[in-house]
Amino acid sequence: MARAWRIEYEGALYHVLSRGNERCHIVVDDKDRNLFLDTVGEMSQRFEVDICAYVLMDNHYHLLIRTKRANLSKSMQWLGATYTKRFNLRHFRSGHLFQGRFKSMLVQNDAYLKYSKEEQQVWEDLRHGIFLGTKKFVQKIKNY
Repeated sequence: MARAWRIEYEGALYHVLSRGNERCHIVVDDKDRNLFLDTVGEMSQRFEVDICAYVLMDNHYHLLIRTKRANLSKSMQWLGATYTKRFNLRHFRSGHLFQGRFKSMLVQNDAYLKYSKEEQQVWEDLRHGIFLGTKKFVQKIKNY
C-alpha cells in the first residue's frame, strides 16, 4: 500500500513530530539541545517557515510550523539530514538518528490545539523546552 500524500500549501499550519531511531536519544546534553535549536532556526530562515512552538524531549521533538511556501517536506528533510550529520560528527557515530519519516498533521482549526491535561502539560511546561513568542523572546530564553 502506498503511503499517503502530504498536503502542502502556502500558509498551512502543521504539527510535526519525529522520534529517535529505536526510540534512542536525539539529544544527549545541552550542547545537542542548542545544536538542534540552531538547526531549527537555520531551517526556519532557509525555507521561510515560522516555528510557532516546539517541544524537545530526549528522544523526540514536536514542532508547530507555519509554512510561507508549500515546502514542508523539503524543509523537514533538510532539518533531519542536517541535524543528523551534525549530531553524528559531534558524537563520532554514523547512521540514522531518526526513526522513519517525520509525522505531520495539518492543523485546520483552533480545536486541534486544545489538548488533554497530559498533552497540554507537555506543550506548556518550559522545563521540556517549549518557547512561544518572537525571535527576540526565544533568544532571551535560550540565553537564560
